[in-house]
Amino acid sequence: MGRHRTRFQNFIDLKPKAFCLFRGLRAISPPLASGLSFYPELAPPSTDKLEILEERIHPSAALSGGYEHHFEFMSQHNIDTLRPAEPFREPMAAKRIIALVQDCLILGHTMVPTDPATGKGVSLTGNSQSNWNFAFPTLPLKTIRRSGTVFVCPNYKNYYHILVDILFPLYYALITHGDRLPKPLTVVTPKSITPMLEQGIAVMRSWAPDLEHIRLSPLETVRAEHLLYARVHAANSELTFAFPEVAEPVKQAFMKFFSIASQPVSQKIFLYRGNTRLRKVEGEDQLADILKRNGFTIFAPKWENFAEQIARFMAAKVIVGAHGAGLTNVVWGGPQTTLFEIMAENARKRTYLHMAAEVGAKYTPVCGSLEGEQLAFAIDPKKVAKEILSASG
Repeated sequence: MGRHRTRFQNFIDLKPKAFCLFRGLRAISPPLASGLSFYPELAPPSTDKLEILEERIHPSAALSGGYEHHFEFMSQHNIDTLRPAEPFREPMAAKRIIALVQDCLILGHTMVPTDPATGKGVSLTGNSQSNWNFAFPTLPLKTIRRSGTVFVCPNYKNYYHILVDILFPLYYALITHGDRLPKPLTVVTPKSITPMLEQGIAVMRSWAPDLEHIRLSPLETVRAEHLLYARVHAANSELTFAFPEVAEPVKQAFMKFFSIASQPVSQKIFLYRGNTRLRKVEGEDQLADILKRNGFTIFAPKWENFAEQIARFMAAKVIVGAHGAGLTNVVWGGPQTTLFEIMAENARKRTYLHMAAEVGAKYTPVCGSLEGEQLAFAIDPKKVAKEILSASG
């Protein structure tokens, strides 16, 4: 996270400074800070407001099942993003929590559920500080009261985080605990959301046909009778894909929603990054040309082609691509799928090894040069193509 930022960029970043300023204001005048909907701390709600529906430890599947060699390799020169403030400390496991929390505020400008009794954001694993991305002031002008159960879908601008951190935990909660949720059910989002999140919410109606959708402006707040808390907590942020058992019913729901079965697809896919700002891969174009001549489809994921992504990757036998959110599509594969992940020699993350192992896909890491500025690195396209083609047949 933020490895591409220079010291100068960090120095001129005003967000941490503004966060400290408003934290000081809250210490001096809590009512004023609350009036501006500034809640910089996270904490568990009181036990009388909390009903735990499920709490389970989920060890990473990459620790066994034939993935041990790759796990050892990916643990060298490793740059997994760690969360030192996360109270759940098991290094290669995640904690899944599904719960109901009584009487919560959903803030339109941050989408952070907050306990009005304490003025703290809701987190079930302990006390911690937020940051300016999730705690900044506004002037709330309207409060909407909702009975039943409310859950929140922030409009993350990252395919991995929308699918893994938001949609899959909520799908699991609806599938497994839907009969225990007080009705009606309401999902809250910002006013403007990506097409992918729009479609992801529509698919929720496979298990909650009467689901209502409220789009909040930054100046609006929802006061919910019950909040559905569906989260994965992990000291290692690369392990947050922790609901693999719902992959199949979710695939079936998306197939029905998008009428996917009739779409023609390729069984070999190269995920093309192109001229990106971060993690540009020198030699990628040449590799794409070689793979295309050997039966691969060159595919560039976009927000607008979510249905096509699902269709292609459900049928894929071989997926090749550089480390990045597009590799999240391995979740639509399975034991028939092999993922070749291309990365810098000195910048190995276990995100997609973990995801591949969770859905039973085979996994092969492919290293290029050392990482340079803006996370860029180079590959020898002929050498990489030979390795992929000889291993994939």
